Amino acid sequence: MYAIRTIILGSTAVSATVFAQYTMHALDITVTSSRQKWLAVGMLSACLAVCAISNRLSFKIMNALGFVKIASMAFIICTGIAVLSGLTPIKDPLENLKAPFEGSNWSANALVTALMKIDYSYDGWNCAIIFMSEVQTQQDDTPNSSSGSSASDPVKIVRRAGYAALGLVTLIFLIINIAYFAAIPKETLSQSGSLVGVLFCESVYGIGFVSKRLFPLMVTSSCIGLLIATTLYHARIVRETARQGVLPYPEFLSSTWPFGTPGGPILIQWVLSVLLILLPPAKGAFEFLIDSHIYPNLVFGTLSALAVWILRARTTLPEKGIFRAWNGFVAIYIVKCIVSLVMPCWFELRGGPTHIRIPPRGGSHSDDGRMWYAMYCVVGLVLIVFSMLYYWVWMILLPRLGGYEMVQETVTLEGGALTNRFEKVPIERSRDEEDTTPLLNE
Repeated sequence: MYAIRTIILGSTAVSATVFAQYTMHALDITVTSSRQKWLAVGMLSACLAVCAISNRLSFKIMNALGFVKIASMAFIICTGIAVLSGLTPIKDPLENLKAPFEGSNWSANALVTALMKIDYSYDGWNCAIIFMSEVQTQQDDTPNSSSGSSASDPVKIVRRAGYAALGLVTLIFLIINIAYFAAIPKETLSQSGSLVGVLFCESVYGIGFVSKRLFPLMVTSSCIGLLIATTLYHARIVRETARQGVLPYPEFLSSTWPFGTPGGPILIQWVLSVLLILLPPAKGAFEFLIDSHIYPNLVFGTLSALAVWILRARTTLPEKGIFRAWNGFVAIYIVKCIVSLVMPCWFELRGGPTHIRIPPRGGSHSDDGRMWYAMYCVVGLVLIVFSMLYYWVWMILLPRLGGYEMVQETVTLEGGALTNRFEKVPIERSRDEEDTTPLLNE
């Protein structure tokens, strides 16, 4: 399940779609479905080509554009402070904050899709665990580091960095949302979609260079950096998953020939991202891509959190020296995931659970009226069922019908990289070899 989820959900379609929307706005291009889709495909292809050709160039571009993203957030925060201080043409910046939830849609489907967007905004918070070994290597190279000090412990380093990063990002997101509420009328904000930043600049600076050129270009640069970062992350995950032998063609997916980059996973990511860009209708693509990305993650997250308790019950772990998530936080996470999974088809809250209401208020389409409201749920569930069916057919059904066993073996690829693959071994031969092997060497 993890392997299939990683491949299919490693899409960069969201970043490419936002890039296309802001680029057309910045260049005064009339927005059409075909233009948005093919512009997104073009930028996606260029970024993934860079990732496939050079790791070093990809990291340099990603780091450089990361500063642009920081600058754009600082720009919004400073502008928001100016709005709240009364230094801009906004007459009453606190108007929306007096009754921020007035007129909101409290249907279950609307709430859960809002939670999906919140989850996606923090997507990547758990990526630090992947670089744990690299943190250890860097600390070991420090001349004055001692093996017993906290500075040489990657778990403590990542834990402290994680707390600091999540706290800082949460504060930045909160301030930016307050700035949006202070500057944009509530009716306009509710219909803004992914172009909310442009509306923010238009409300404060008017329709001019800042709102039509500068800020959209900052957002597009940020999208390029995020697209490259997502590609590098998911390509590494797919390659390491393939090295365990659980994916078809592990040699192709594990190889870094000819440029020293994981070209196979990047190619697969390009194909899936292009399909996700071209197939959904352009008008609801942004919302659909986010929701369909998060929903399967909720299933996997629920199972992973439950596995934490199972492992703790079966294994005795030391009290110190490791990172342990608090049981209360694990419970909250499980409840959040389960609620998000079941709420799309749950009841409306009108003094209590009166009845099941499917479809939600407003009809069979989503709350923005662009797509069937449960499409992302169907896509996520189909993905999960496909993952389970793939494993059952490959590892259980076909070996049982064919009279063989799947045996894992390690192979060396060109360049010295090691990978695992599963070979079909007839059951008779496997048993004969096992029976003729002496228990003790004489």
